[in-house]
Amino acid sequence: LADVMMPELDGFGLLNALRADDRLHSIPVVMLSARAGEHSRVEGLAAGADDYLVKPFAARELLARVGSSIALAQMRNERRQAERDRERAEANNIFLVRLDDAIRPLDDPEQITETAARILGRHLHVDRCAYADVEADEDTMHITGNYRRVWNVKSLIGRWKFCEFGSEMLNKM
Repeated sequence: LADVMMPELDGFGLLNALRADDRLHSIPVVMLSARAGEHSRVEGLAAGADDYLVKPFAARELLARVGSSIALAQMRNERRQAERDRERAEANNIFLVRLDDAIRPLDDPEQITETAARILGRHLHVDRCAYADVEADEDTMHITGNYRRVWNVKSLIGRWKFCEFGSEMLNKM
């Protein structure tokens, strides 16, 4: 709730600050004002308020408008999240189709692995995507290859003990 005539920062200033902040822009705002008339209501709504209520008002009306504003904001947030989820799923499906198209005609396991690492590295926008075999002792891995987006990134190819891998990688990078 924001009163249009608040001291220091008026309701419109608060509304502008909320709408300008990516973390806060979806918070519903109900403007309260003693200024009646269509022009004042339109001005508040045009500024980005979710609702505009003229003083004096009944407590039940205020509660109903705040409740409606919150419910609408939750629905908008859910719709935005569903859209982001749909876009992410679509991007993942496109990636899987590209990966399948690239490796399906290949017969050589090493070539399949190299191709998959390259495509995965590009998809994830990472500098490196390595692949390894776990040795029989299950304490050692043999990194047999790695896709490097930029050639000045050091190769990880070699045998590595799992317990030493993290510290060794920090030294190597």
